[in-house]
Amino acid sequence: MLLVVVFICTVIVLFTSILRHRSFPLSFSFMNLANLVFLSGIVIYIAIMGGIAAQKSELLFLSADIQRWIHIQPINLKTLGYVVAIGRMLTPWFLFQTAVALSMKQWIRRNTRKLIIGTGLPTFFFLLIYFPTLFRKLVNLHPIFLTLLVRLSFFWIIALVLASLMILFLEWHEISIPMFKRNFSRIVLAIFCQTLVYMIYASKDPAQIYNLFISEYIDLGVSNYISPSLEGDSWNWLIGIDVVCTLIGCWGIFSYDELRYSEDKEDEILQKKFNSAEMGLSIFAHSIKNQVLSLQVLEKRMDRELSKEEPNWDRLKESEEQIKSITLAMKSRIDEYYKSVNTQQIELRPHDVAEIIRFAEDRFLFKHPEGKIDLAIDSDRKILADPTTLGEALANIMNNGYEAAKEFREEPCVSVRVHPERLWMVIVIKDNGPGLSKDQRKKVFQPFYTTKSKNESWGMGLFFTKKVVRQHFGHIKVESTPGEGISFSIMLPSYDQRVR
Repeated sequence: MLLVVVFICTVIVLFTSILRHRSFPLSFSFMNLANLVFLSGIVIYIAIMGGIAAQKSELLFLSADIQRWIHIQPINLKTLGYVVAIGRMLTPWFLFQTAVALSMKQWIRRNTRKLIIGTGLPTFFFLLIYFPTLFRKLVNLHPIFLTLLVRLSFFWIIALVLASLMILFLEWHEISIPMFKRNFSRIVLAIFCQTLVYMIYASKDPAQIYNLFISEYIDLGVSNYISPSLEGDSWNWLIGIDVVCTLIGCWGIFSYDELRYSEDKEDEILQKKFNSAEMGLSIFAHSIKNQVLSLQVLEKRMDRELSKEEPNWDRLKESEEQIKSITLAMKSRIDEYYKSVNTQQIELRPHDVAEIIRFAEDRFLFKHPEGKIDLAIDSDRKILADPTTLGEALANIMNNGYEAAKEFREEPCVSVRVHPERLWMVIVIKDNGPGLSKDQRKKVFQPFYTTKSKNESWGMGLFFTKKVVRQHFGHIKVESTPGEGISFSIMLPSYDQRVR
Protein backbone atom coordinates (compact mmCIF):
# COMPACT_ATOMS: atom_id res chain seq x y z
CA MET A 1 0.00 0.00 0.00
CA LEU A 2 2.83 2.40 0.87
CA LEU A 3 4.46 1.82 -2.50
CA VAL A 4 1.16 2.25 -4.33
CA VAL A 5 0.59 5.60 -2.64
CA VAL A 6 4.16 6.78 -3.27
CA PHE A 7 3.96 5.57 -6.89
CA ILE A 8 0.68 7.42 -7.50
CA CYS A 9 2.06 10.56 -5.89
CA THR A 10 5.21 10.30 -8.01
CA VAL A 11 3.23 9.93 -11.25
CA ILE A 12 1.00 12.89 -10.36
CA VAL A 13 3.97 15.10 -9.50
CA LEU A 14 5.90 14.01 -12.61
CA PHE A 15 2.93 14.64 -14.89
CA THR A 16 2.22 18.00 -13.27
CA SER A 17 5.86 19.14 -13.35
CA ILE A 18 6.20 18.24 -17.04
CA LEU A 19 3.11 20.27 -17.89
CA ARG A 20 4.47 23.22 -15.92
CA HIS A 21 8.16 22.75 -16.76
CA ARG A 22 8.42 26.36 -17.94
CA SER A 23 8.21 27.67 -14.40
CA PHE A 24 8.48 24.63 -12.11
CA PRO A 25 11.66 22.54 -11.70
CA LEU A 26 11.63 18.90 -12.75
CA SER A 27 13.96 18.18 -9.83
CA PHE A 28 10.90 17.73 -7.61
CA SER A 29 9.82 14.88 -9.87
CA PHE A 30 13.31 13.39 -9.73
CA MET A 31 13.15 13.63 -5.94
CA ASN A 32 9.90 11.64 -5.95
CA LEU A 33 11.37 9.06 -8.35
CA ALA A 34 14.46 8.64 -6.16
CA ASN A 35 12.22 8.29 -3.10
CA LEU A 36 10.14 5.66 -4.91
CA VAL A 37 13.29 3.68 -5.76
CA PHE A 38 14.47 4.00 -2.15
CA LEU A 39 11.20 2.75 -0.63
CA SER A 40 10.73 0.04 -3.28
CA GLY A 41 14.10 -1.47 -2.44
CA ILE A 42 13.27 -1.45 1.28
CA VAL A 43 9.89 -3.12 0.75
CA ILE A 44 11.48 -5.83 -1.40
CA TYR A 45 14.18 -6.39 1.24
CA ILE A 46 11.59 -6.71 4.02
CA ALA A 47 9.68 -9.27 1.95
CA ILE A 48 12.86 -11.29 1.30
CA MET A 49 13.73 -11.30 4.99
CA GLY A 50 10.33 -12.64 6.00
CA GLY A 51 8.23 -9.53 6.39
CA ILE A 52 7.09 -7.68 9.47
CA ALA A 53 4.20 -7.86 11.87
CA ALA A 54 0.90 -8.87 10.32
CA GLN A 55 -0.79 -5.51 11.02
CA LYS A 56 1.94 -3.74 9.02
CA SER A 57 2.11 -6.32 6.23
CA GLU A 58 -0.92 -5.00 4.33
CA LEU A 59 0.45 -1.48 4.40
CA LEU A 60 3.61 -2.64 2.64
CA PHE A 61 2.49 -5.53 0.45
CA LEU A 62 -1.32 -5.22 0.16
CA SER A 63 -1.59 -8.99 0.64
CA ALA A 64 0.38 -11.96 1.96
CA ASP A 65 0.43 -13.49 -1.54
CA ILE A 66 2.35 -10.52 -2.92
CA GLN A 67 4.77 -10.74 -0.02
CA ARG A 68 5.36 -14.46 -0.61
CA TRP A 69 5.84 -13.90 -4.34
CA ILE A 70 8.54 -11.27 -3.70
CA HIS A 71 10.13 -13.54 -1.10
CA ILE A 72 10.86 -16.32 -3.60
CA GLN A 73 12.32 -14.05 -6.29
CA PRO A 74 16.09 -14.51 -6.97
CA ILE A 75 17.19 -11.03 -6.02
CA ASN A 76 20.86 -10.21 -5.35
CA LEU A 77 21.15 -8.47 -1.98
CA LYS A 78 24.26 -6.55 -3.03
CA THR A 79 22.43 -5.03 -5.98
CA LEU A 80 19.31 -4.40 -3.91
CA GLY A 81 21.30 -2.72 -1.14
CA TYR A 82 23.08 -0.43 -3.56
CA VAL A 83 19.79 0.53 -5.23
CA VAL A 84 18.48 1.54 -1.79
CA ALA A 85 21.68 3.52 -1.17
CA ILE A 86 21.25 5.35 -4.49
CA GLY A 87 17.67 6.32 -3.68
CA ARG A 88 18.63 7.31 -0.14
CA MET A 89 21.40 9.71 -1.22
CA LEU A 90 19.76 11.18 -4.34
CA THR A 91 16.41 12.04 -2.72
CA PRO A 92 17.73 14.84 -0.45
CA TRP A 93 20.02 16.11 -3.21
CA PHE A 94 17.09 16.53 -5.61
CA LEU A 95 15.14 18.09 -2.73
CA PHE A 96 17.92 20.66 -2.38
CA GLN A 97 17.89 21.30 -6.14
CA THR A 98 14.14 21.89 -5.96
CA ALA A 99 14.53 24.41 -3.14
CA VAL A 100 17.32 26.23 -4.99
CA ALA A 101 15.33 26.32 -8.23
CA LEU A 102 12.27 27.75 -6.46
CA SER A 103 14.26 30.38 -4.62
CA MET A 104 14.29 33.95 -5.89
CA LYS A 105 17.06 35.14 -3.57
CA GLN A 106 19.70 36.87 -5.64
CA TRP A 107 22.72 35.26 -3.98
CA ILE A 108 21.20 31.82 -4.56
CA ARG A 109 20.37 32.59 -8.19
CA ARG A 110 23.90 33.87 -8.79
CA ASN A 111 25.46 30.76 -7.25
CA THR A 112 23.00 28.07 -8.36
CA ARG A 113 25.57 26.05 -10.29
CA LYS A 114 28.09 26.23 -7.46
CA LEU A 115 25.47 25.11 -4.94
CA ILE A 116 24.35 22.16 -7.06
CA ILE A 117 27.91 21.03 -7.78
CA GLY A 118 29.03 21.68 -4.19
CA THR A 119 26.29 19.48 -2.75
CA GLY A 120 26.55 16.95 -5.58
CA LEU A 121 30.20 16.08 -4.95
CA PRO A 122 29.67 14.76 -1.38
CA THR A 123 26.50 12.99 -2.52
CA PHE A 124 28.29 11.08 -5.27
CA PHE A 125 31.24 10.47 -2.95
CA PHE A 126 28.92 8.57 -0.60
CA LEU A 127 27.38 6.73 -3.55
CA LEU A 128 30.88 5.60 -4.53
CA ILE A 129 31.78 4.56 -0.98
CA TYR A 130 28.54 2.62 -0.56
CA PHE A 131 29.30 0.44 -3.57
CA PRO A 132 29.16 -3.03 -1.91
CA THR A 133 32.66 -4.23 -2.83
CA LEU A 134 34.37 -1.00 -1.79
CA PHE A 135 32.27 -0.68 1.36
CA ARG A 136 33.21 -4.19 2.52
CA LYS A 137 36.91 -3.51 1.92
CA LEU A 138 36.81 -0.31 3.95
CA VAL A 139 34.93 -1.92 6.84
CA ASN A 140 37.28 -4.88 6.85
CA LEU A 141 40.27 -2.55 7.11
CA HIS A 142 39.03 -1.11 10.38
CA PRO A 143 35.62 -1.01 12.13
CA ILE A 144 36.00 2.75 12.57
CA PHE A 145 35.18 3.18 8.88
CA LEU A 146 31.71 1.75 9.48
CA THR A 147 31.04 4.27 12.23
CA LEU A 148 32.34 7.16 10.12
CA LEU A 149 30.39 6.23 7.00
CA VAL A 150 27.14 5.63 8.83
CA ARG A 151 27.40 8.84 10.86
CA LEU A 152 28.68 11.06 8.04
CA SER A 153 26.19 9.87 5.43
CA PHE A 154 23.24 10.44 7.75
CA PHE A 155 24.64 13.80 8.82
CA TRP A 156 24.90 14.79 5.16
CA ILE A 157 21.29 13.75 4.55
CA ILE A 158 20.06 15.78 7.53
CA ALA A 159 22.13 18.79 6.40
CA LEU A 160 20.63 18.71 2.89
CA VAL A 161 17.07 18.27 4.17
CA LEU A 162 17.36 21.07 6.73
CA ALA A 163 19.03 23.42 4.24
CA SER A 164 16.30 22.71 1.69
CA LEU A 165 13.45 23.28 4.13
CA MET A 166 15.09 26.45 5.41
CA ILE A 167 15.40 27.87 1.87
CA LEU A 168 11.77 27.03 1.16
CA PHE A 169 10.59 28.56 4.44
CA LEU A 170 12.54 31.78 3.90
CA GLU A 171 11.17 31.98 0.37
CA TRP A 172 7.61 31.52 1.63
CA HIS A 173 8.15 34.09 4.39
CA GLU A 174 9.34 36.77 1.96
CA ILE A 175 6.44 36.45 -0.47
CA SER A 176 4.00 39.30 0.09
CA ILE A 177 1.61 38.91 -2.85
CA PRO A 178 -1.30 36.79 -1.51
CA MET A 179 -1.90 34.80 -4.70
CA PHE A 180 1.73 33.70 -4.96
CA LYS A 181 1.96 32.98 -1.23
CA ARG A 182 -1.06 30.65 -1.38
CA ASN A 183 0.33 28.71 -4.34
CA PHE A 184 3.79 28.46 -2.81
CA SER A 185 2.30 27.22 0.48
CA ARG A 186 0.64 24.32 -1.33
CA ILE A 187 3.88 23.37 -3.05
CA VAL A 188 5.89 23.52 0.18
CA LEU A 189 3.26 21.39 1.91
CA ALA A 190 3.61 18.65 -0.73
CA ILE A 191 7.41 18.78 -0.60
CA PHE A 192 7.41 18.59 3.20
CA CYS A 193 5.05 15.59 3.19
CA GLN A 194 7.15 13.68 0.66
CA THR A 195 10.24 14.45 2.73
CA LEU A 196 8.48 13.15 5.84
CA VAL A 197 7.79 9.81 4.13
CA TYR A 198 11.42 9.62 3.05
CA MET A 199 12.76 10.33 6.55
CA ILE A 200 10.96 7.29 8.03
CA TYR A 201 13.68 5.00 6.66
CA ALA A 202 16.46 7.52 5.96
CA SER A 203 17.98 7.00 9.41
CA LYS A 204 18.57 3.30 8.67
CA ASP A 205 21.76 2.39 6.84
CA PRO A 206 21.39 0.59 3.46
CA ALA A 207 24.70 -1.26 3.93
CA GLN A 208 22.84 -3.51 6.37
CA ILE A 209 21.29 -5.21 3.37
CA TYR A 210 24.65 -6.62 2.26
CA ASN A 211 26.31 -6.62 5.71
CA LEU A 212 23.74 -8.70 7.55
CA PHE A 213 25.79 -9.79 10.53
CA ILE A 214 27.78 -6.70 11.49
CA SER A 215 27.03 -6.28 15.17
CA GLU A 216 28.45 -2.75 15.18
CA TYR A 217 25.12 -1.47 13.84
CA ILE A 218 23.55 -2.34 17.18
CA ASP A 219 26.28 -0.42 19.02
CA LEU A 220 25.69 2.56 16.75
CA GLY A 221 22.00 2.55 17.60
CA VAL A 222 20.99 2.04 13.95
CA SER A 223 17.87 -0.11 13.73
CA ASN A 224 17.27 -2.50 10.84
CA TYR A 225 14.55 -2.25 8.23
CA ILE A 226 12.53 -5.06 9.77
CA SER A 227 11.96 -3.06 12.95
CA PRO A 228 8.67 -1.13 12.79
CA SER A 229 9.21 2.57 12.15
CA LEU A 230 5.73 3.69 13.14
CA GLU A 231 3.25 2.29 15.61
CA GLY A 232 -0.56 1.96 15.70
CA ASP A 233 -2.51 4.01 13.19
CA SER A 234 0.45 6.25 12.41
CA TRP A 235 0.95 4.52 9.05
CA ASN A 236 -2.65 5.15 8.04
CA TRP A 237 -2.48 8.79 9.03
CA LEU A 238 0.82 9.25 7.21
CA ILE A 239 -0.45 7.71 3.98
CA GLY A 240 -3.67 9.72 4.08
CA ILE A 241 -1.87 12.98 4.74
CA ASP A 242 0.69 12.19 2.04
CA VAL A 243 -1.99 11.72 -0.63
CA VAL A 244 -3.96 14.82 0.35
CA CYS A 245 -0.88 17.04 0.57
CA THR A 246 0.49 15.78 -2.75
CA LEU A 247 -2.79 16.61 -4.49
CA ILE A 248 -2.79 20.06 -2.89
CA GLY A 249 0.82 20.53 -3.96
CA CYS A 250 0.02 19.57 -7.55
CA TRP A 251 -2.76 22.13 -7.52
CA GLY A 252 -0.16 24.64 -6.39
CA ILE A 253 2.18 23.62 -9.23
CA PHE A 254 -0.62 24.09 -11.75
CA SER A 255 -1.31 27.51 -10.26
CA TYR A 256 2.38 28.39 -9.95
CA ASP A 257 2.60 30.00 -13.38
CA GLU A 258 -1.12 30.69 -13.65
CA LEU A 259 -0.44 34.42 -13.92
CA ARG A 260 1.91 34.07 -16.89
CA TYR A 261 -0.20 31.35 -18.51
CA SER A 262 -3.42 33.37 -18.18
CA GLU A 263 -1.67 36.52 -19.38
CA ASP A 264 -0.31 34.73 -22.45
CA LYS A 265 -3.78 33.48 -23.31
CA GLU A 266 -5.28 36.88 -22.55
CA ASP A 267 -2.69 38.63 -24.73
CA GLU A 268 -3.53 36.28 -27.57
CA ILE A 269 -7.23 37.09 -27.23
CA LEU A 270 -6.58 40.83 -26.93
CA GLN A 271 -4.33 40.83 -29.97
CA LYS A 272 -6.98 39.03 -32.01
CA LYS A 273 -9.51 41.62 -30.97
CA PHE A 274 -7.11 44.41 -31.71
CA ASN A 275 -6.35 42.97 -35.14
CA SER A 276 -10.01 42.72 -35.96
CA ALA A 277 -10.29 45.37 -38.67
CA GLU A 278 -14.06 45.27 -38.71
CA MET A 279 -14.35 46.00 -34.99
CA GLY A 280 -11.57 48.60 -34.93
CA LEU A 281 -12.80 50.51 -37.98
CA SER A 282 -16.36 50.37 -36.74
CA ILE A 283 -15.44 51.88 -33.38
CA PHE A 284 -13.11 54.39 -35.02
CA ALA A 285 -15.74 55.51 -37.51
CA HIS A 286 -18.45 55.68 -34.86
CA SER A 287 -16.33 57.78 -32.52
CA ILE A 288 -15.10 60.17 -35.23
CA LYS A 289 -18.61 60.47 -36.60
CA ASN A 290 -19.97 61.49 -33.20
CA GLN A 291 -17.25 64.09 -32.75
CA VAL A 292 -17.69 65.50 -36.26
CA LEU A 293 -21.47 65.73 -35.77
CA SER A 294 -20.90 67.60 -32.54
CA LEU A 295 -18.56 70.01 -34.30
CA GLN A 296 -21.10 70.53 -37.10
CA VAL A 297 -23.83 71.34 -34.58
CA LEU A 298 -21.59 73.86 -32.84
CA GLU A 299 -20.54 75.34 -36.18
CA LYS A 300 -24.18 75.90 -37.22
CA ARG A 301 -24.94 77.40 -33.83
CA MET A 302 -22.07 79.85 -34.22
CA ASP A 303 -23.15 80.69 -37.80
CA ARG A 304 -26.65 81.49 -36.63
CA GLU A 305 -25.36 83.61 -33.83
CA LEU A 306 -22.92 85.48 -36.07
CA SER A 307 -25.67 86.20 -38.65
CA LYS A 308 -27.54 88.24 -36.06
CA GLU A 309 -27.11 92.00 -35.89
CA GLU A 310 -26.08 91.73 -32.23
CA PRO A 311 -24.47 88.30 -31.60
CA ASN A 312 -24.47 86.90 -28.10
CA TRP A 313 -20.75 86.81 -27.47
CA ASP A 314 -21.15 84.67 -24.35
CA ARG A 315 -22.82 81.94 -26.39
CA LEU A 316 -20.15 82.21 -29.05
CA LYS A 317 -17.47 81.93 -26.37
CA GLU A 318 -19.21 78.88 -24.90
CA SER A 319 -19.40 77.23 -28.32
CA GLU A 320 -15.74 78.01 -28.92
CA GLU A 321 -14.78 76.35 -25.63
CA GLN A 322 -16.83 73.29 -26.53
CA ILE A 323 -15.08 73.06 -29.91
CA LYS A 324 -11.70 73.27 -28.16
CA SER A 325 -12.75 70.57 -25.72
CA ILE A 326 -13.93 68.23 -28.48
CA THR A 327 -10.79 68.88 -30.54
CA LEU A 328 -8.51 68.18 -27.58
CA ALA A 329 -10.47 65.02 -26.76
CA MET A 330 -10.13 63.79 -30.34
CA LYS A 331 -6.40 64.52 -30.33
CA SER A 332 -6.00 62.75 -26.99
CA ARG A 333 -7.77 59.63 -28.24
CA ILE A 334 -5.80 59.62 -31.49
CA ASP A 335 -2.55 59.96 -29.49
CA GLU A 336 -3.70 57.13 -27.22
CA TYR A 337 -4.44 54.94 -30.22
CA TYR A 338 -1.10 55.87 -31.78
CA LYS A 339 0.81 54.93 -28.63
CA SER A 340 -0.93 51.56 -28.49
CA VAL A 341 0.18 50.63 -32.02
CA ASN A 342 3.55 52.35 -31.96
CA THR A 343 5.24 50.47 -29.12
CA GLN A 344 6.78 47.71 -31.19
CA GLN A 345 10.34 48.69 -30.24
CA ILE A 346 11.59 50.10 -26.97
CA GLU A 347 15.09 50.59 -25.59
CA LEU A 348 15.64 49.02 -22.18
CA ARG A 349 18.36 50.47 -19.98
CA PRO A 350 19.03 50.34 -16.22
CA HIS A 351 17.05 53.04 -14.41
CA ASP A 352 16.13 53.70 -10.80
CA VAL A 353 12.53 52.72 -10.24
CA ALA A 354 12.04 55.95 -8.24
CA GLU A 355 13.07 57.96 -11.32
CA ILE A 356 10.35 56.35 -13.42
CA ILE A 357 7.71 56.77 -10.71
CA ARG A 358 8.57 60.48 -10.41
CA PHE A 359 8.30 60.85 -14.18
CA ALA A 360 4.86 59.23 -14.10
CA GLU A 361 3.84 61.53 -11.23
CA ASP A 362 4.90 64.60 -13.24
CA ARG A 363 2.81 63.43 -16.19
CA PHE A 364 -0.13 62.92 -13.86
CA LEU A 365 0.21 66.38 -12.29
CA PHE A 366 0.49 67.97 -15.73
CA LYS A 367 -2.98 66.66 -16.53
CA HIS A 368 -4.40 67.03 -13.00
CA PRO A 369 -2.61 69.94 -11.28
CA GLU A 370 -5.05 69.74 -8.37
CA GLY A 371 -4.39 66.04 -7.84
CA LYS A 372 -1.99 64.38 -5.44
CA ILE A 373 -0.21 61.00 -5.42
CA ASP A 374 0.52 59.28 -2.11
CA LEU A 375 3.98 57.82 -2.81
CA ALA A 376 5.90 55.22 -0.81
CA ILE A 377 9.06 53.91 -2.50
CA ASP A 378 10.79 51.27 -0.41
CA SER A 379 13.71 50.32 -2.65
CA ASP A 380 16.69 51.76 -4.46
CA ARG A 381 16.88 48.90 -6.95
CA LYS A 382 17.16 49.44 -10.68
CA ILE A 383 15.04 47.94 -13.42
CA LEU A 384 15.61 47.61 -17.16
CA ALA A 385 13.16 50.06 -18.64
CA ASP A 386 12.33 52.60 -21.28
CA PRO A 387 11.54 55.39 -18.80
CA THR A 388 9.34 57.47 -21.13
CA THR A 389 7.19 54.59 -22.34
CA LEU A 390 6.89 52.92 -18.95
CA GLY A 391 6.32 56.25 -17.20
CA GLU A 392 3.46 57.08 -19.56
CA ALA A 393 1.94 53.66 -18.95
CA LEU A 394 2.06 54.13 -15.16
CA ALA A 395 0.74 57.68 -15.48
CA ASN A 396 -2.18 56.31 -17.48
CA ILE A 397 -3.18 54.08 -14.55
CA MET A 398 -2.83 57.02 -12.14
CA ASN A 399 -4.98 59.24 -14.38
CA ASN A 400 -7.69 56.61 -14.75
CA GLY A 401 -7.77 55.96 -11.02
CA TYR A 402 -7.92 59.64 -10.11
CA GLU A 403 -10.65 60.43 -12.65
CA ALA A 404 -12.77 57.51 -11.47
CA ALA A 405 -12.28 58.43 -7.79
CA LYS A 406 -13.02 62.10 -8.50
CA GLU A 407 -16.51 61.22 -9.67
CA PHE A 408 -17.10 58.86 -6.76
CA ARG A 409 -15.46 60.56 -3.74
CA GLU A 410 -15.21 64.05 -2.40
CA GLU A 411 -11.56 63.39 -1.65
CA PRO A 412 -10.12 61.27 -4.49
CA CYS A 413 -6.96 59.42 -3.56
CA VAL A 414 -4.38 57.54 -5.62
CA SER A 415 -1.57 55.74 -3.82
CA VAL A 416 1.59 54.22 -5.27
CA ARG A 417 3.60 51.65 -3.31
CA VAL A 418 6.91 50.32 -4.58
CA HIS A 419 8.75 47.45 -2.87
CA PRO A 420 11.11 44.61 -3.80
CA GLU A 421 9.61 41.13 -4.06
CA ARG A 422 12.39 38.54 -4.42
CA LEU A 423 13.70 39.06 -8.00
CA TRP A 424 10.93 41.51 -8.84
CA MET A 425 10.07 45.13 -8.25
CA VAL A 426 6.39 45.44 -7.41
CA ILE A 427 4.51 48.68 -8.13
CA VAL A 428 1.02 48.80 -6.64
CA ILE A 429 -1.24 51.65 -7.84
CA LYS A 430 -4.50 51.89 -5.94
CA ASP A 431 -7.42 54.33 -6.01
CA ASN A 432 -10.53 54.83 -3.88
CA GLY A 433 -12.93 54.96 -6.80
CA PRO A 434 -16.09 52.92 -7.47
CA GLY A 435 -14.16 49.77 -8.37
CA LEU A 436 -15.02 47.17 -10.97
CA SER A 437 -17.34 44.20 -11.14
CA LYS A 438 -16.01 40.73 -11.96
CA ASP A 439 -17.12 41.03 -15.60
CA GLN A 440 -15.53 44.47 -15.92
CA ARG A 441 -12.23 43.16 -14.53
CA LYS A 442 -12.11 40.55 -17.26
CA LYS A 443 -12.51 43.21 -19.95
CA VAL A 444 -10.45 46.03 -18.47
CA PHE A 445 -7.38 45.41 -20.69
CA GLN A 446 -9.36 44.85 -23.87
CA PRO A 447 -8.82 47.41 -26.64
CA PHE A 448 -11.66 49.87 -27.12
CA TYR A 449 -13.28 48.89 -23.81
CA THR A 450 -14.02 51.72 -21.40
CA THR A 451 -16.37 52.40 -18.50
CA LYS A 452 -16.37 56.09 -19.39
CA SER A 453 -18.34 57.88 -22.05
CA LYS A 454 -17.13 57.17 -25.58
CA ASN A 455 -16.81 60.92 -26.01
CA GLU A 456 -14.33 61.05 -23.14
CA SER A 457 -12.25 57.91 -23.66
CA TRP A 458 -11.11 55.82 -26.57
CA GLY A 459 -10.65 52.75 -24.41
CA MET A 460 -7.06 52.05 -25.45
CA GLY A 461 -5.19 53.30 -22.37
CA LEU A 462 -5.01 50.09 -20.33
CA PHE A 463 -4.40 48.01 -23.44
CA PHE A 464 -1.38 50.23 -24.09
CA THR A 465 -0.30 49.91 -20.43
CA LYS A 466 -0.48 46.12 -20.45
CA LYS A 467 1.44 45.97 -23.70
CA VAL A 468 4.22 48.15 -22.29
CA VAL A 469 4.47 46.09 -19.09
CA ARG A 470 4.81 42.88 -21.09
CA GLN A 471 7.48 44.50 -23.28
CA HIS A 472 9.40 45.12 -20.04
CA PHE A 473 9.14 41.35 -19.27
CA GLY A 474 6.69 42.11 -16.48
CA HIS A 475 3.21 41.17 -15.38
CA ILE A 476 0.20 43.25 -14.42
CA LYS A 477 -2.60 42.05 -12.18
CA VAL A 478 -5.83 43.90 -11.39
CA GLU A 479 -7.86 43.39 -8.23
CA SER A 480 -11.03 45.23 -7.37
CA THR A 481 -14.14 45.11 -5.22
CA PRO A 482 -17.14 47.26 -6.22
CA GLY A 483 -17.21 50.35 -4.04
CA GLU A 484 -13.65 49.89 -2.78
CA GLY A 485 -11.52 51.04 -5.70
CA ILE A 486 -9.08 49.29 -8.00
CA SER A 487 -5.58 48.01 -7.32
CA PHE A 488 -3.08 47.38 -10.12
CA SER A 489 0.00 45.30 -9.22
CA ILE A 490 2.84 45.62 -11.74
CA MET A 491 5.74 43.17 -11.37
CA LEU A 492 8.96 44.11 -13.18
CA PRO A 493 12.25 42.15 -13.05
CA SER A 494 14.91 43.76 -10.88
CA TYR A 495 18.21 44.59 -12.56
CA ASP A 496 21.34 43.30 -10.87
CA GLN A 497 24.42 44.86 -12.47
CA ARG A 498 26.60 42.12 -10.96
CA VAL A 499 24.91 39.54 -13.24
CA ARG A 500 26.03 39.79 -16.86
